[in-house]
Amino acid sequence: MVRSRASLHLALFPFPLQGHITPMMQLASLLHSRGFSITIVHAHFNAPDPRNHPHFRFESFADGIDPDLVAGMGIIDQVYTIIAHCEQPLVSLMKRIQSGDEFVDCIVSDSLYSGGRVAGELGLPWVVLRTNSPTSFMLSGSFVLLHQLGYLPVKGEAGIFSLFCGQLKTL
Repeated sequence: MVRSRASLHLALFPFPLQGHITPMMQLASLLHSRGFSITIVHAHFNAPDPRNHPHFRFESFADGIDPDLVAGMGIIDQVYTIIAHCEQPLVSLMKRIQSGDEFVDCIVSDSLYSGGRVAGELGLPWVVLRTNSPTSFMLSGSFVLLHQLGYLPVKGEAGIFSLFCGQLKTL
């Protein structure tokens, strides 16, 4: 069924860290102002406040993340923990949403989530929001070359490099 732009329904997945939630909510507000229907799909951990965005639909999934445990971790361990706890519940929730009356036309995910997997399983288009700076984006392209030259990963420090390479495999 083909629908007009004014009725297209987008599902946005913000990664549950503030530097990712804020840009995703700003994008959602912009898209909503252009006539799109918005559903914010989010983890319970560090969830956005629906009262601040009454014009959006919010759907949450249980993630099992202990905020006290995550608070004591470094950023790389936080990211890995969040991804490990959120990926399957996110897929399950989107399948439930798609089986309902108000189905989604497109997924917009944070670059740290595997929105491509969800989109692929549901046969939906997928757009990625990168919340980092252009400089960081340009630098990330150097990781593959540095790996090929043997500079990465630094012995005992595979964290961010492994995360980045994992993202490359999903694209």
